[in-house]
Amino acid sequence: MLDVILLRHPETAWNREKILQGQSDIPALDPTVSDELARQIVELGFVAAVYTSDLQRCSEPAFNLHRKIAAQTSLPVPYSLTPLLRERNFGSLEGKPYDILGHDSVESVGNYLYHLEIPDGEGKDASRARAADALRSLLYYQVPQMTTVVVAMTHGCFMNYMLTELEGNVELSPYRPSGNLSGFRVRVGDDKLVKDIIPFPEVKP
Repeated sequence: MLDVILLRHPETAWNREKILQGQSDIPALDPTVSDELARQIVELGFVAAVYTSDLQRCSEPAFNLHRKIAAQTSLPVPYSLTPLLRERNFGSLEGKPYDILGHDSVESVGNYLYHLEIPDGEGKDASRARAADALRSLLYYQVPQMTTVVVAMTHGCFMNYMLTELEGNVELSPYRPSGNLSGFRVRVGDDKLVKDIIPFPEVKP
C-alpha cells in the first residue's frame, strides 16, 4: 500500500489579506510545522520521500517537516524541491484581491479558479498535465509488504488538479477545500489504483 500525503502550505500574508498568489513567491507567515503532524506521518509507515513546491511558502515549511520526520525515524528520508508542484500560474490575476472575481471566501475563489481559463496564465489542460507529471514522481515509490508514505507540500488550487487525476479523470468533487497545513491522504493499492482519499491530518477528539 502507498499513502500519498498532499499538504497545502501554511498561511501567508496574502492568504490573510485575501489576495491571489498563484506563482508569486510569498513566504509563509510561520514556516514551522507541529511535531504532531510529523508524528502522524511517521506512524503511517515507511516514509520514502518528502517533495515540495520550490516556492518558499512550501519549501521552507516542508524542510522543517522533513527535519522533524527524519528525527523520528532511523532511515534517511530524501527531500526534493520541484517546480512541478507549484501553484497554477494565474497570470495578471496574481496580486489582485479575491473580490475582483466576485468572490470572498477561499472555497468560492478556489472553485472559480479551478474552472477558469486564464488567457495570460496557465490553462486548465496544462495544469492537469503538470499534475499528472507530478504524480508520476510520487507514485513511483512503493515497497511490497509494507505501507510506503510519500509527502508532497503544494498549493490549494493545484492540489485539486492532482486529486482530479487521482480520481481517474472523474471529478468526484470539482473542488476539495483544504485549510493551511492540511490536505489529504491518498491510499493507493499495489495495483496502482486509488482506494481512498480522506482528509489529513487526523483531527483528534
